[in-house]
Amino acid sequence: MAAMAKEAGNGQGPAAGAAAAAAAGHANENGNDNGDAAAGVGVGVGAAASYPLHECVFNGDVAKLSGLIRSDKSLVGSQDPHGNTALHLSVMLGRREMVHLLLAHGAPVKVKNKLGWSPLSEAIR
Repeated sequence: MAAMAKEAGNGQGPAAGAAAAAAAGHANENGNDNGDAAAGVGVGVGAAASYPLHECVFNGDVAKLSGLIRSDKSLVGSQDPHGNTALHLSVMLGRREMVHLLLAHGAPVKVKNKLGWSPLSEAIR
């Protein structure tokens, strides 16, 4: 998964690299590995199962994201260990359709991640 995160960040700028690595569960604000992988934080099959909306956003699976939101609206505001919501990740990765879908289902725009960034502030950054 970490290799996927690093690959997804190539050529998309530092925000996308950091978002992709954050989705993998072990990056700091610069997209650099901070060693959490060695501790097993957010790595492996359990991590994807714990944050299904984040996984959909990372993989670009709009249909699955839509289905998950419709089946459990409480997932929309869930935060990963870095404090990122699926909306944070959608904004950072430039997944416009997913941003619209999440907003239409009430995703919070002012909730801040651990670095103090809200999806709204990420969008205008």
